Amino acid sequence: MREYAHLLDVTVRFEADQVQDQRGTTPDGKKIYTLGDVYPYADLVTYPSSIEGFGNAFLEAVYYRRLILVNNYSIYEVDIKPKGFHTLWFDGFISTSTITAVRHALKTPDMTKEWAEMNYQLAKRYFSYAVLERRLESVLADCLGYQV
Repeated sequence: MREYAHLLDVTVRFEADQVQDQRGTTPDGKKIYTLGDVYPYADLVTYPSSIEGFGNAFLEAVYYRRLILVNNYSIYEVDIKPKGFHTLWFDGFISTSTITAVRHALKTPDMTKEWAEMNYQLAKRYFSYAVLERRLESVLADCLGYQV
């Protein structure tokens, strides 16, 4: 990835050692940040992988109201996309039309802010703790033989 970015003269920063689950400092004295510290500064969150879990990272980006570019991987296509989330997506590779769509979205912050808010409301509707609690109660009631 570094070599490819260098060949294309693209600046890429790999900061995994500076983003952890708790704030602190690295052994050489650099600040360690949390996801909550860095998400607000992201213009775009990308998920280019073809194999992904359910989408917890997707929901994190939704929580922080960020624009999302996602590969149309199987779980996204089956479990997330049908809910109506507004994202930029691609099928397996980045095409010229994908780049055009991303550029357009980045140049229209009012639209992406609207998308982000709609996504946040959809996540509350389908994936919130309240929804999880109701579903778990139902499953447990079913397993234990009582009614909710």
